[in-house]
Amino acid sequence: MNNPGEAEATTSAEVGGQAATVTPTAAQAPIKVRVIDDELAGLTFAHLTADTDNITQAFADISSPEVEELWPIVVAIDHSFQALDAERSDTVLRYLSSTEFVQKVLLSDHFRATASPLLMDPLARFFQRVDAVNRLKAQIEAAFPAPEFETSFADVRPSAPAELNRPGF
Repeated sequence: MNNPGEAEATTSAEVGGQAATVTPTAAQAPIKVRVIDDELAGLTFAHLTADTDNITQAFADISSPEVEELWPIVVAIDHSFQALDAERSDTVLRYLSSTEFVQKVLLSDHFRATASPLLMDPLARFFQRVDAVNRLKAQIEAAFPAPEFETSFADVRPSAPAELNRPGF
């Protein structure tokens, strides 16, 4: 029951083939929705290697044409790096094999806008996966919209159910 003047929002989501309706009131805290899925929580270097054949080998060779074309894009996105010839090779190789590289560089709009077919073609399957993950995440967020819901994504299930209630999970 609402107090006079309070709006009531109703949200429906399909759960197990049945329509589930949740009707929180304005005075209630948002309902927390935790989605446990490694891809939805953020794609990683492991996802990149699973979807590409030779690009990770090319990224492991600092003198490859792919790295020579890629590095100026890295520098444009992550200003903590210098030109390729000014960086230590082990620093470059470590970064190009990291999840930070995938999330900060490959998944950026700037990368997709500036990378040539030399980089994009071998990454086509990975970007198909990225697009599918983004569509699914958007569908989940649309099914559980703010402010009625607080949706978060995690890559692993907590070891104890009580951990679901700790801040930051």
